Amino acid sequence: MGIPNNIIEDFKLCHGLLFDQIGVRLAHKCAVQANWSIEESPKARPAVQLIKTHRIQDTFIYENNLTLDKEGPLFNPPKAFSRFKENNPLYERTLDKAVIFRIDKELWNINITRDDIKPTDEFVEAIKKAIEHKTPHRALDDVFSEYGYWLNCKFKVGSRLQRFTQLEPGQDHHPKDVELRQTEWIGEFIFKDGENILFNEIHDEWSKGIRPFKGSYLLSADDSVVRTGEISAWLKYSPRVSNQWSVIERADFVPTYKFLDESLIANIEMLFSDETEILMIGESPIDYRCPDLCQVRFSQPLLSNAYKVHGEVYSQGERCDVDITLYSASIYGFFLEIEWPEFPRSFETVKTSLLLVAQHVPLIGEVANVAGQILDMMQEAHHNKAICKTIYDIVLSNMAFLGSLDKEEYSNNKSLEDFLRDVYLPTLTEIAKTIEKKKSPLEF
Repeated sequence: MGIPNNIIEDFKLCHGLLFDQIGVRLAHKCAVQANWSIEESPKARPAVQLIKTHRIQDTFIYENNLTLDKEGPLFNPPKAFSRFKENNPLYERTLDKAVIFRIDKELWNINITRDDIKPTDEFVEAIKKAIEHKTPHRALDDVFSEYGYWLNCKFKVGSRLQRFTQLEPGQDHHPKDVELRQTEWIGEFIFKDGENILFNEIHDEWSKGIRPFKGSYLLSADDSVVRTGEISAWLKYSPRVSNQWSVIERADFVPTYKFLDESLIANIEMLFSDETEILMIGESPIDYRCPDLCQVRFSQPLLSNAYKVHGEVYSQGERCDVDITLYSASIYGFFLEIEWPEFPRSFETVKTSLLLVAQHVPLIGEVANVAGQILDMMQEAHHNKAICKTIYDIVLSNMAFLGSLDKEEYSNNKSLEDFLRDVYLPTLTEIAKTIEKKKSPLEF
């Protein structure tokens, strides 16, 4: 690893990161490139610091950091968030747990500034074409899906991840206890007190200091998704595939477009000025057996279903002129009604591109917060079917009613505001209180 440029290439540090409903991963294409010479000494660049040591131990907290191997897969993902938003409804906080690891031989501290890197010509050209596209929102989204939305600018890299463990938060750990619970990985075997131990015994030792993740997935070293029930098997496999690791701090992420020229930055930010309203951009196939109705379900409940749907339909790569209207909606998903002037010959290849935009309407935020509390209570009281059904029916029916209203109509409809303030919100609040106190079926 002796020179900075090799580090950048080995760990793909100039590749952006993607955060979406699939998970977290390195972008396929490179948005930026290093702007320093391989002949320069690390000492000549304050942004690159080499620490020569035999063993260094560091501690990182899951909530603020990601751990990537040099091939780019995620070991410890945060929950999904779309585009450049960390506060969208799909985002969840990660568990507050600590990672303690030890690096052998050498450690690099690298802090990238705007002067250290520059955008690639391919990235700049792709951005310019997207801005001039007839649907720039979608075109830019496609570009960032290839080059990454975020670039990390502060990270540590080491030549060998030699010791790794997890400790429960909020507990005091004596240094000797930490040392006992750490495991030294070399190739396919563990060396502990001079003895070789096979992987089954490695996993048993590992299990003493780790409990299953509560997240729904991890991304393994071969870019495959590892779900909760498969994590134990993946832990047995993971030491075999990684010899070099980097730890990057999420707090130091910078949007990739921030490294472009000021004029391009201004154009992108102008196009994304309504970004706070965008909930999702994506494609959903149309069932050829029922082409007039398209169903879309969210992977997680949204805080509100007060949105409108705009979309286009493509058949065999060609755009079809159709009218798309919201047929029914809930916080769990929606149905789209599609009016075709003429049915395409092959429904199997038809896909609809959907853009969901949230409506900002009076009181909906407060109503959604209370509804969200009720949904949390539903999960806690999942064994009580009567409670769940009652809450589900009320929340679903009323949210669908609100989501079907036009923004202007809603703003001018005083009687509806009275209903929200005087009837709907108090009713939801009372339901929440009843569930919290009695945990018993509700009667109306």
